[in-house]
Amino acid sequence: MEDSWDVTPAAGAPPRIDPPDALFTGARHLTRIADLIEAADIDGARAALYAMPIEEAHRYWMNASTMPNHGPRDIGPETGSVREKVGNVAPRLRAAVGNRDRWHCRYCGLPVADAAFFSKVWAQLPAVFPRAPVSVANGWPIDRVFKMTADHVLPAAAGGRSTMTNLVTACGACNYQWKGDLTLDELGGALRGPVDPGWDGLVGRPLLL
Repeated sequence: MEDSWDVTPAAGAPPRIDPPDALFTGARHLTRIADLIEAADIDGARAALYAMPIEEAHRYWMNASTMPNHGPRDIGPETGSVREKVGNVAPRLRAAVGNRDRWHCRYCGLPVADAAFFSKVWAQLPAVFPRAPVSVANGWPIDRVFKMTADHVLPAAAGGRSTMTNLVTACGACNYQWKGDLTLDELGGALRGPVDPGWDGLVGRPLLL
């Protein structure tokens, strides 16, 4: 995959860790899980989950962290007063961002799935795909990496608004571990352009009777 991280990093910017190739099979694996759940083959869906690159997802999550470089911003009382209002993204707006970006992370290129998909899978596979505890022994790393998030390009902590022009699709690793409350200039990163169409983020799936 072509490397789009060709911007000269700012002084002291942390190195960018691109996702391993194994994670780019995520869309195929997640589609298989949806197919099996819809066919009422829960054992097969469980096996398909464990066939996913869970350890690679966990390592990517851990290696993407730039948390030592993050810190509170002096955003002032006026900006700070709206921080809670702009930090959360409404589901309809989040879906619109995902559709525009074709459900691919604009930072690393990974395919991501709609949050509602993971909620349905949790309900069908509670023992192996739990909300907690965080463990490499279950499907949690898949959820936190592949669940679609809408990230503020100009961070909410710096006054960025929840608008289509300031929101991009991001995987969990890029949003929460790498980007956080930093700007692309501070990280030396850049947005990836549009990707080939065809992936729909599994919106509305799995279809349950």
